[in-house]
Amino acid sequence: MGVNDGNLSESRIGLGPGASGDGRSKRYVAWAAAAALITAAGAVFAAGAVADSDATKSRQAFESSSAEIASTLQLAIEHEEDLNLSGAAYLAGNPDGSNAQFLKWSDSIQALTRYPELHDYGNAVIVQAPELAAFAARAEADPWSPLGPSGNFQVEPAGDRAYYCFGTVGQVRDAQVGAPAGQDFCATGLGPALLDARDTGESSYAPFTVGADSVLGVSTPYYRGGVIPATVEGRQAAFLGWFGMTTVPKLLLDRALQGHPGTLVTFRYKTGSSDAEFSSGNAPAGAQSVTTDLHNGWTVQISGAVADGGIVSNGPALALLLAGVLLSVLLGVLVFVLGTSRERALRLVRERTVELRGAQAQLVDAARQAGMAEIATNVLHNVGNVLNSVNVSANLVCQRVRGSKAGGLVKAVALMNEHTGDLGGFLTTDARGKALPGYLEQLAATLAIEREGIDAELLRLTQGVAHIKEIVAAQQSLAGVSGVIESVRVSDLVEEALHMAGINEDEVRVIRDFPANPLLALDRRRILLILLNLISNAMNAMKGNAGRPRELSIRAEVIDGQGLSITVADTGVGIPSENLARIFVHGFTTHTGGHGFGLHSSALAAKEMGGALTVEESAGANGAAFTLHVPLDRERVPA
Repeated sequence: MGVNDGNLSESRIGLGPGASGDGRSKRYVAWAAAAALITAAGAVFAAGAVADSDATKSRQAFESSSAEIASTLQLAIEHEEDLNLSGAAYLAGNPDGSNAQFLKWSDSIQALTRYPELHDYGNAVIVQAPELAAFAARAEADPWSPLGPSGNFQVEPAGDRAYYCFGTVGQVRDAQVGAPAGQDFCATGLGPALLDARDTGESSYAPFTVGADSVLGVSTPYYRGGVIPATVEGRQAAFLGWFGMTTVPKLLLDRALQGHPGTLVTFRYKTGSSDAEFSSGNAPAGAQSVTTDLHNGWTVQISGAVADGGIVSNGPALALLLAGVLLSVLLGVLVFVLGTSRERALRLVRERTVELRGAQAQLVDAARQAGMAEIATNVLHNVGNVLNSVNVSANLVCQRVRGSKAGGLVKAVALMNEHTGDLGGFLTTDARGKALPGYLEQLAATLAIEREGIDAELLRLTQGVAHIKEIVAAQQSLAGVSGVIESVRVSDLVEEALHMAGINEDEVRVIRDFPANPLLALDRRRILLILLNLISNAMNAMKGNAGRPRELSIRAEVIDGQGLSITVADTGVGIPSENLARIFVHGFTTHTGGHGFGLHSSALAAKEMGGALTVEESAGANGAAFTLHVPLDRERVPA
């Protein structure tokens, strides 16, 4: 700038006809767009990585859950087959035993207690028509279930047939819904399955309804001598009866589903003439399914929700993407603002010059807007501090994803898949199998901790982006012309400066000391700029505090009603005595990346207010203290 007889020379400040900022503006737009695109691309990549990681964990968890449910059901089937074999063996050895003897044997094995899904069980035999009267007499003498209304043995359904299939002994959990003593099972829908089981020597499975329950009837034939003959004719000749039991599969399925919400299980038996299917639980729309063959006629299909790896359906990934996009926009805006600040300042000078050409004092005030470049430097400095925190959080998320212990789960599932055929024996007899449940429990806890850590870093990342926005907004409020006297409290100025400096009070202890805190008439913008520089320098000085506490002390007091004194002290590395004389010199700095503008501009601002900025080193290398003295040449503003 130059002043000649009160007139501003436009050509000397680049505002004449030959000056043009179109080329520079386009270049700044290109830089801003490039910065925004690079940041957005990084956000998309990071969000995709988080979504893929969560999808892998979800799929592995579903596979592990499915294997656990299938294992539970297979073990239950094996236990029920054990009961079938045990019952058939007892009946083969005691074909003429009484019902009381059968109940005594039943109580000894605690069948109803050990098998909550068991509804009833007992023995059934074929009675030829000529033997019906004798059988009825024995049944009336030793009934295994209720007789007819008159206390007599009554065939149900009534009618004359060549043969009948009656129960001889048995036990029912609920006698009110049990079959009557004269029930002819071969005359019901169970008849074909019973005769087929007799001829094949294999157990039959048939679904039917008892009361309000859907149940499964299981009938196991047994033969004379306890051995199954090789031919159909031999099996028909040696046949003694069936050991049958009725189970409520839903109880078994509900027990297997405990701890697995949002899961649907379909349990099916299909072999020969037997075809039975039962389901329990529920699965959300779009659920994935896995079918396991239990290798004994039984299959189990398990359906549940599995993350699809999409960013939109994954909360943390979507949050990371949105934060990255917002950061890219803010970064692009920041690059554009920094690049065009000089053009905007010069344009503002030109507009003010047209209005106030003849007034030199007003021209100087308008030209001072070129100092916006220094404010832009502060914006970059403060945003850079927050970006460091954002970068640390992003790196921590990436490190935790790369170092995840989820690979251990894949190995555990692979180990179980190697022993699918004998998983129960592997888990109970093999040393690795015995250790597997404990390892999975520890792994689940570790993965939960990993997830919490990633969620915490993502929250810090989001907070950092919001903080950048607040810093930009707050710094823009400083862009106005200084010298305006406002009614403020010193405590409010201090808190605003702390916020603009990005102070995290979890990392540094802030000591506030305001003996009196009245409303004062002050140049708010200048004092705020000075406080911001002093606080930022204090934080830089304390970065190397390895074993010493990081404390920032701010004391403000009104002296005799004539002046305001604000002291900012730290516990940092201190200031060498040889640097005290140069501390406020323009361009002097002691930390890497510094420009030497802050303290110099702060000292000038204090002088313009009629005050002074001084420094005092603490004893030893234990920090420094800066004090701002500002005269109060106006009356204190009433509270």
